[in-house]
Amino acid sequence: MGKKLETVLEQIFKAEGYLTQKKQKISSTSGYYHEIDILAVKDNDRIAVECKNYLSPVGVEKIRDFSEKVRDLGTPWRGVFASYTAFTPDALECAKERHIELLSQDDIGPDGAEAEADRHAHERLRDVL
Repeated sequence: MGKKLETVLEQIFKAEGYLTQKKQKISSTSGYYHEIDILAVKDNDRIAVECKNYLSPVGVEKIRDFSEKVRDLGTPWRGVFASYTAFTPDALECAKERHIELLSQDDIGPDGAEAEADRHAHERLRDVL
C-alpha cells in the first residue's frame, strides 16, 4: 500500500504542475544525503513528501525525524507527511510546531479505493499547496 500511496500522490502533484521524482537521495546543507519518497518542484516551491503505511498510528518520532530531514535540506524546502493511518496526538503537535503538513486516510481516501483516494487527495493537496 505504501507504493500505491506514493503513486497516487505523485500523480496529484504532477496534475498540479509539479515536476516529481520518487525515491531520490538528495544532499543537504550538512552534507548528508537524505532519501525522500517524492520530490515535487514547481517554480520556487520545493516539497519533500514522506509516504508511510503503518498498521498503527504514526508516532512523534517519525514526524520528528522527517522534520529534521526537511530542515537539513534548507530553504525553500517544506515537508508533507502522508499516511493511510492516523497520527498520535504528539505527532500532530510536533508537525504543527515544525510546519510539517500531514495527510491521513481522511485526506487521501480509503485503502483500495483508488479513484476516490485520488479525488480526496487532490482536494486536500490543493489546500496544502
